[in-house]
Amino acid sequence: MEDVNICRLCLNSVSECINNLTDEYFTVYKAKIKFILPEIDLNMMPVFNICKDCAQLLSTTYKFKCDCIEIQEVIYRYMLERNTTSLNLQDVQSFQNNQNNNSEENLCSDIKNEIDVEDIRVDIKTITKQEDLHIPFNYDNPGDSSEELFKIESKYLPILSSSDSISHSIDDTSLPEITSTNPVESPIVILNKKRRRKHCCPFCDQVHVNFARHLQRRHKDKAIVQEFLSLEKQSPKRKKLIAKLRQEGDFRSCNIVPVMDRNNKFETNYIPCKFCRGYYSHRTLQRHTKKCFFNPTPSLRCKAQIEGQILMSGEFSPDDILKTSGLLYVMRADATSLAAKTDPIICEVGRRYIQTHKQKGLLLVAKRKMRRLARLLIRVKKMAKSSLLTLLDVLKPEHFNMLIKATCDIAEYNKETRSFKSPSLAFQMGPLLKNAINVAFSLEIKKPDMFTKRLVDLKALTKLIEADWVYKMSREVGEDLACNNAAVEDLQNIDFVGENEIINELSFPLKKSLKRTLVPWTKEQKKYTEEFFKNHITKKIVPKKDEVMTLISRYPAVFENRTWAVIKVYVHNQFKRK
Repeated sequence: MEDVNICRLCLNSVSECINNLTDEYFTVYKAKIKFILPEIDLNMMPVFNICKDCAQLLSTTYKFKCDCIEIQEVIYRYMLERNTTSLNLQDVQSFQNNQNNNSEENLCSDIKNEIDVEDIRVDIKTITKQEDLHIPFNYDNPGDSSEELFKIESKYLPILSSSDSISHSIDDTSLPEITSTNPVESPIVILNKKRRRKHCCPFCDQVHVNFARHLQRRHKDKAIVQEFLSLEKQSPKRKKLIAKLRQEGDFRSCNIVPVMDRNNKFETNYIPCKFCRGYYSHRTLQRHTKKCFFNPTPSLRCKAQIEGQILMSGEFSPDDILKTSGLLYVMRADATSLAAKTDPIICEVGRRYIQTHKQKGLLLVAKRKMRRLARLLIRVKKMAKSSLLTLLDVLKPEHFNMLIKATCDIAEYNKETRSFKSPSLAFQMGPLLKNAINVAFSLEIKKPDMFTKRLVDLKALTKLIEADWVYKMSREVGEDLACNNAAVEDLQNIDFVGENEIINELSFPLKKSLKRTLVPWTKEQKKYTEEFFKNHITKKIVPKKDEVMTLISRYPAVFENRTWAVIKVYVHNQFKRK
């Protein structure tokens, strides 16, 4: 009956195993397993049985790891001597040949005290060429195989027999001697140097790569640093605290370092989280806010994008009227509202309007004014090809033609028909710009170091708008407004002289003759309506169209100038007053 043995590495039942090793060969295998699998306790293995497959895999793995250490030492010496982080395969190979010729074995020990090894990291992505060690097995005569295998392993015996526990660090490991190789026959190594993102420290405002180590070394007296240092290294709360400090520093330094999102590699619109200050794409911010570690009330609904834009502007105090009135929270979170919130002149225009108009319904008017100025500013930035311009930089006399062109663009002016798609926006932009100029003049003159030339420019632009804005803009706007709002029979009475010239003066927004006139209700109309819909008024029921048309058909002469919709509103107002 065939004997069955159990391999101590793979725990499979095999009929043939390497057994009864000599002390010298046993030391090689013992150190090799400890080198590859340091977590194994070899003292707990009384019988050292190894099957054929495990022995082959063990030798191949060991050879691969030794090659990696050799390559890492060469690259480490190259980076130290050249003082660079960019690697070229040919340069590294030539450097390796020079090192072998000069026998510079003590280079690492001379320099390692001056440079921190942790700052230089090299990731070996793959090695395309690997030498598989052939291990001859002859189970009938194990002694012959032991001697032949020992010759193959002998060149690595010095580093294996030096210590049973072999460290993985470059500083503590005695690396094997680098042998000279032909550059053509040397293995091709593809180096993938991952660039670690730099983050700003919230305490010292300095940029660091290894952020957690910097906090531990330089700011261990801070309360929040002591809090995460008291936790275990693998604790999730420790990682969250470090991430919050990292994101807080980037947020304060205005350095947008977005949280990694593989699905949105080309995303450019990033908004910070209200709780952890991390930058997320506008699509994933709402989902992150619900499960944010620092959100005290994840069940409550939060306007994450609006809150993030308010954080990005950074100019609103808790008592700011734009916040207390709720204007900032009714503005849609887009590029236009962000431009409005980040510009001081536009924000001051909104503040002054709210202070002089206390009705809640007029918040929409203030919002419309701010968004129109923001749209104008965005268009001027595109025309000037500068994203750093503010409204104060644009309000200059030399930019008057640019303001005219930008207004025509956002109002969608058609040169062929010489008409505006939004004529009211084009007409109202002139007074709105004058309002912004007055605000800028007031803010500038209050400064202790006011700029006199800027005050002169603002006054000159005001006069230029009063003189030329109506000439270049308002005439065609008035024609569009009159044509869009006038009735057909009224347009037939307008006299034209030449092309697009109107004799009758137009008063904005309509001609006086085209203004809406209110016709008062007569006593008969009220009497018949209240009697007919008495039951509706008592029970507070809005009449239908068929019922109103029945009333009109019964008294056609009385309700000659009334439509069914007007009568319906009258009935609704009657029981609404009660």
